[in-house]
Amino acid sequence: MPLLFFVIGLSLAVGAEFSPSIETYPRVRYQPRLSAQSILGMWESQFKQRKLPEKRVVAVWGLADEGESLSENSQGLSLARELSRAGAHVRIFDPRWGQDEAGKFLPQAEFVENLLSACQGATDLVVNSDLSLFQSPDWEKVKTAMKGKLFFDCMSLADADKVRAADLAHFPIGGHGWPPWLDEEYQNFVEILLHKTKPQDRILLLPSSPLTTLSPRARWYLLLNYAAAPRKLLIGGPSNASGTAPQYQDWVRERNRQGKLKGAALDSILEETQADWILWFKQSDDFKTSDWQLEAVR
Repeated sequence: MPLLFFVIGLSLAVGAEFSPSIETYPRVRYQPRLSAQSILGMWESQFKQRKLPEKRVVAVWGLADEGESLSENSQGLSLARELSRAGAHVRIFDPRWGQDEAGKFLPQAEFVENLLSACQGATDLVVNSDLSLFQSPDWEKVKTAMKGKLFFDCMSLADADKVRAADLAHFPIGGHGWPPWLDEEYQNFVEILLHKTKPQDRILLLPSSPLTTLSPRARWYLLLNYAAAPRKLLIGGPSNASGTAPQYQDWVRERNRQGKLKGAALDSILEETQADWILWFKQSDDFKTSDWQLEAVR
């Protein structure tokens, strides 16, 4: 598939409704059904198996937020119900409620008495509650207990570095509510990019590892495309990469099916695009300079 240059006009918000302070923006939280769709979509993109949900054992930590009473519409409970309906085996831990209190809402679910019991043999971990108990567990013990390594963080409150250090695949769902161009690490990287490259350069963007989130916020390349102009940023499948959320999700799955470009395939793309640089990136909705590596081609 040829790589095409795309221009995305991103206008900075100005006026009375815009605040340059990150602290003024609340965190974004998806509705349980949308979170479930994101999880199901990630399973589809990561694994080439039929009847995927039926093969998943999902540890769910938390049925509702701190200070809330339990109801059939509670965030964590609703997400667990969506995954159970999809066919996954759901194993739940919440220190406040067990089978007697929550079983009527989740008749197919299994209830356990502690964090690690929920994770024992689990393929996935899902957290959709803001209880402090779930924010800083011993991630090494969590990974040891689990059979798989997928952690769907619907609150985006866990320390991502500690999660990754335990060799868990961290998938934030929702998260920061402030405009991404206010991110300090992103702003610093833009300065690095502008300093190292020339205005006439062509920069080929390639994922250095499997794409790990369907969150549209992870599309930092859109902001970089604007900030780096007149440099030309090039990416495969630009229409879907810069399109609607469903189009972007299709793009993530396609990129993961294709895998990392290397060898003759990479040489061919470099020749075709006449790129001066490769910008290798790891996908995350939280910008980290270490996830972006600029490599000179010639």
